[in-house]
Amino acid sequence: WNDLSDLLAKQVKSLMAKGDWDQIEQIMASYCNTGRKSSTLEMLRVLYDIYKKEKQSDVKHIFFEDTQDYSDIYRKYLSVRFLLRRMELGMEEEAYQELLDAIRSEYISCEALEEMVLHSVVEKGVVLEKIAHIYKTAGLNRCSMACKKLNQLIKERPLPITYSQKTSFGQ
Repeated sequence: WNDLSDLLAKQVKSLMAKGDWDQIEQIMASYCNTGRKSSTLEMLRVLYDIYKKEKQSDVKHIFFEDTQDYSDIYRKYLSVRFLLRRMELGMEEEAYQELLDAIRSEYISCEALEEMVLHSVVEKGVVLEKIAHIYKTAGLNRCSMACKKLNQLIKERPLPITYSQKTSFGQ
């Protein structure tokens, strides 16, 4: 599975750099149907989900804007994740000022932020409340309400429980 998932990830990265989202959709659907997991493919799925959500919405700037290749996309993704973690940990606003500016200017869409919060942040409610407040003070009420609605959904949903089979090592 590791070799196959590495091959699929390499293919998705190449397609992402070309902007061939239809092919990526087919690969992601096949991946999701396997029931197996790969950290790299999961991260690529988040990026694909950002693309889908932004395509369905009228966003000012798409997440993949100003990216030339997969390494640019990956750097941007990691940068936003890191800044979200700083926000989550309650650091001073200066520590994530770049993210604040991007949110206020709509350089990053609320659709992209929602996906990243769902998959990259532990204290989702804390971060969604902060982002909703940032949007509200910037006069971006649609995004503020979207973050509040998502936060409410998260609060109402029970925590998922995963059962696994006990295995023993050395067999």
